[in-house]
Amino acid sequence: MQHGAEAGTGGSYTDSVPALAAGAALIAAACGGAGYRLYGRWRTAGARPTDG
Repeated sequence: MQHGAEAGTGGSYTDSVPALAAGAALIAAACGGAGYRLYGRWRTAGARPTDG
């Protein structure tokens, strides 16, 4: 007979505060890099001088 997962006890988010902070910093850096790639290219592309 199969049983589902037991939820509500334990958890990985309370095990290591430094690991949680490092993970949050990596996610923030990834989001910032993605935003720069999207917004930064559009902004700098419009600021370039035209030849002529």
